[in-house]
Amino acid sequence: MYRLSIGLLMGLLGWAWAQNPAPNPWAQFLAPLKNYPGLQQALHGTRAAADQVDVLSSPVGFQATGGYSLLNVSPPDAGGPCRPVDPSYQPNPACFPLPTSGTQASLGLNFTPFLAGDIGSKVAQANATLAQTQLSLRQTLASLEAQAVLAANRVKLAQNALELAKQGESVSKLSVEATQTRFDKGGATQLELDQAQQSLAQAQANRLQAEENLTVARHALQDLVGITDPPDLPLPALPADTKPVGVGQAELALQKAQAASDNAQWNSYPVLQLGYTHQVSSNASLNLGIQSRTFQPSLSLTYQNPSQTVEPYNRINDQFQIGLSVNFSAATFPALDAAQQGVAQAQAALDAAQRQAALQLESLKLAYAQAQRQVELSQNAYALAQRSLQDAQSREQSGLGTPLATAQAALGLYQAGLTQNQAQLNLLTSILNVYIFYAQPLAEVAL
Repeated sequence: MYRLSIGLLMGLLGWAWAQNPAPNPWAQFLAPLKNYPGLQQALHGTRAAADQVDVLSSPVGFQATGGYSLLNVSPPDAGGPCRPVDPSYQPNPACFPLPTSGTQASLGLNFTPFLAGDIGSKVAQANATLAQTQLSLRQTLASLEAQAVLAANRVKLAQNALELAKQGESVSKLSVEATQTRFDKGGATQLELDQAQQSLAQAQANRLQAEENLTVARHALQDLVGITDPPDLPLPALPADTKPVGVGQAELALQKAQAASDNAQWNSYPVLQLGYTHQVSSNASLNLGIQSRTFQPSLSLTYQNPSQTVEPYNRINDQFQIGLSVNFSAATFPALDAAQQGVAQAQAALDAAQRQAALQLESLKLAYAQAQRQVELSQNAYALAQRSLQDAQSREQSGLGTPLATAQAALGLYQAGLTQNQAQLNLLTSILNVYIFYAQPLAEVAL
């Protein structure tokens, strides 16, 4: 089941991005992110957590041991001669020769037919950890996708800003030429000429700054997705309301704390042990066992040479064992209390996360509404700046305006364009922040 979840996640990161016959608008653009180091780090952490779950819930475990011993044998300690002349004398076991070395070997199997007891609580903790890493992976993916989309948008906006700056520079150059002509004919003052030249210098600085901003934006985009000229991407809609990532992480932390408390409870209980031993031969025995802490049946075959079984105990063929062990110390009750306090702490953290998420969601929706209004205002301001430039150019051509007024109108259009670009960027940022808030990858939107 856990491998399946990892496979589905890998499908999201790779196959759905690049191979889906009907990909969403961002699929091809976001596909290179699957190789980004930050995402790979999160993915390896998820795989490690899934492996830990598999280790704890493995249905069968195998153990094998072996050893070799050197024996220091004492001389016989018998009440009479070890080799009497009387043929009716019974041999004394103390006189038997003993080997000077020995061998031991053991093969064992542990079974986990169901998850209960101590094993069940540990698996519950591992499952919660796996879910946390999967949620962190989604959060990392959503954050990287937001960075990539914002980087692409910044490149587009920087290109627009550069185009506006070039247009402003061209208008300023024409204004300087017209002012110079009027100055040569005595129709303009030195102050007007200096002002026109200053407007041109400002327009050139704006163009240089726009070129530098475009270079930086392209470098950021290339680092994320490997391209410098992004495709035209639509503005994503707000995602549907789901569970916030902060609340999800807090819920999983509560599950881990509860599993840790359960584990502390199991560790404090007495352990009932049941066992059965069958003596296969004088050197080998077959052992079955189970105990109440893990409920894991065990099966083992043990071989020992020389045999430690002596008469008359070598006539015992089967043995049933039942035992009870209690591990109690002064730290038992503090450990239980600490586990319970951990649960209470996690519950309080969950309550705080839910309240914080409600406030954050309200703030995100407010930011989105404000960004929408600012886009509308900036669009109107840009349209007015366009009309102002057209009016200034018409007045200059008819002799009612000055080249300086035209240059100032061109600068106003450039500034209005920058304001509009920033408003559009703020709107996109407000939308992507909601995707990050829910850990909702864009790659899932149209799948």
